[in-house]
Amino acid sequence: MARPLRPRRARDLPIRELPDGETVVLSPSGAALVLNGTASVVVYLADGQRTVEQLADEIAANTSGATREQVLADVERIVGELTEAGCLEDAGRAG
Repeated sequence: MARPLRPRRARDLPIRELPDGETVVLSPSGAALVLNGTASVVVYLADGQRTVEQLADEIAANTSGATREQVLADVERIVGELTEAGCLEDAGRAG
């Protein structure tokens, strides 16, 4: 059985809050990524302790208008995209 992914922010990931409330991270490649609300929460909660499912559960508990399954699908997509961009890493595999 595969070990669950436990995403965490990449070391020294620059995170900026803009005056309009948007969150921006700077990927290791230098790309500025503007995050939506869910992605912002994922980045802040990604501490390497919670699994993707636990992140989704926490976000779903504080979100109205979306089912847990919808939130899980969003979180899985966000974690995948931010991992590919180098902004998140698997705490179990990172050095």
